[in-house]
Amino acid sequence: MKGAPAYVYRFSYIPASMRERLQNGVPHGAEIPYVFDTLGAGPRAAPAAQDQAVARMVNTYWANFARTGDPNGPGLPKWPRHDPRKDQVFEIRPDGSAVAGPDPRKARLDVTELAAKAAKPR
Repeated sequence: MKGAPAYVYRFSYIPASMRERLQNGVPHGAEIPYVFDTLGAGPRAAPAAQDQAVARMVNTYWANFARTGDPNGPGLPKWPRHDPRKDQVFEIRPDGSAVAGPDPRKARLDVTELAAKAAKPR
């Protein structure tokens, strides 16, 4: 919906059992089992306590958003509304903490966006 608030995030949390193998970060979509809090489902190894805590946090954000249109709630780190003038991103960090701050990938993404615009046929 035009004009509705948006909440931008980057999911960078690396599960305890994968830290040796995923030293360059997690793949696209890695947050899905955390969003639905389904880490123990299927044939995977049992999740570590920290993995479960991150899943509860992420699931709570998504449930709050689905219920109210705002992911924030009691006991959660503040997830600010997206403001393009501030260019911040809310990150679920590799260590499981969550914080909003300047997007460390902004310059690289800006270059990619410019290259895509330049490549469009006129």
